[in-house]
Amino acid sequence: MGNVPFIVDFSSWQTAWTAMPKNIFTLRGTEAIKLLKDRGLAAAIARAGYGTTKDFLVDTLIGLFRTLKIPFGLYWYLYPGINAENQISAFLEVSKAYPDATCFFIDVEEYTANKVVLSKPYLEAFYKKAWDEVNKKFVGKKFGVYTANWCITSFFPNVLTWLPKTNGWFADYVKYYGWWQGFINSLGGSWGDNTRPISIDNLPAIFREVQKHTPVLPSGITEWGIWQCFTFVPFTELTLYQRNLDYNLCTTKAFKYWFNIDITEEPPVVPPVGTVIEYKVIIYSLNVRTGPSTKYDIKKSIPFGTVIKGLEEKNGWVRYVDGWVSKFYLAEVTSTPEPPVPTASFKVKVLETIFIRESPGTLGGKLGYAVVGQILEVTRGVDGWYKLSTGGWITSNSRYTVKI
Repeated sequence: MGNVPFIVDFSSWQTAWTAMPKNIFTLRGTEAIKLLKDRGLAAAIARAGYGTTKDFLVDTLIGLFRTLKIPFGLYWYLYPGINAENQISAFLEVSKAYPDATCFFIDVEEYTANKVVLSKPYLEAFYKKAWDEVNKKFVGKKFGVYTANWCITSFFPNVLTWLPKTNGWFADYVKYYGWWQGFINSLGGSWGDNTRPISIDNLPAIFREVQKHTPVLPSGITEWGIWQCFTFVPFTELTLYQRNLDYNLCTTKAFKYWFNIDITEEPPVVPPVGTVIEYKVIIYSLNVRTGPSTKYDIKKSIPFGTVIKGLEEKNGWVRYVDGWVSKFYLAEVTSTPEPPVPTASFKVKVLETIFIRESPGTLGGKLGYAVVGQILEVTRGVDGWYKLSTGGWITSNSRYTVKI
């Protein structure tokens, strides 16, 4: 099984970033985001500011997203004690520096001012005013709301009269559910502290587990787009500070709407029963274990480029003659080569938004995106993939590209 595309949202208040010395922020931040990207991070949302103040890390964060070619959106944390129109104006002004941002959200969750809980009528009027200002000032842009069932129900229920009913961004933290605690424990990790760290390679499996569930939504909302589902996992590869991040699951529909990308690629081909599939190792050294989990003993290691014949697949692991290996570090070897593509360069037109990858195959790292209608020059083709003259690879599947 492959990665599950997901989103992470960032802001300067999170200990993952504020506790990090500024002279190493960019380096450590790049390393952390690259680790996440390699395991399914497909988009990000950065806090542009709060009240009428620009977030002091937004420039750095967006610099990282651009460097790693991660599409991004922006959000603004609203404070009910400050004039709503002024806050939305500040949001608009800050957003002008990021013309490549694809979407914009207002954070509707705060219910106090100067540590005093505000009245429902005040809060409802404040957030309605903020929403009206967004509609006036962000004309022609995609904008929405981040909120949660608990704060709407308790503090401003009438927000539901204008809250968008589709593609919404909602928080519902799975740490409060027994199924989550049990699953993290089954991986050998601790769900509430750093006592039992686990490898970040578990992230795809974690999101596959989350996909089996749905968030609790406000009354009258039947569809979610982005689900902020967990905020902490003690991944060994991240620093103690970086382990506190907001992870979000996103529907295919919402990915396309908010970030202009289609995360669905050509469906996997399911081989007939009894078919032996060949795989190639795509990591420098891959551990071979006695069973389909990191809990099992290591028998030996096999080097990059080794071709094995898979006999069985179980929970993201492949068994071959010498033992079990993680499928995450394997690329399927095409057994029946496609007709050769002419060696002379030619051009193709993109029919649906697709990933540009570092190497041919869906396991190749994502370099960026090719959008609908874009014309690209191809230098050669290999096993269903086109090599671009500008670098990177795209699928040659006729559903996504056509030769012109």
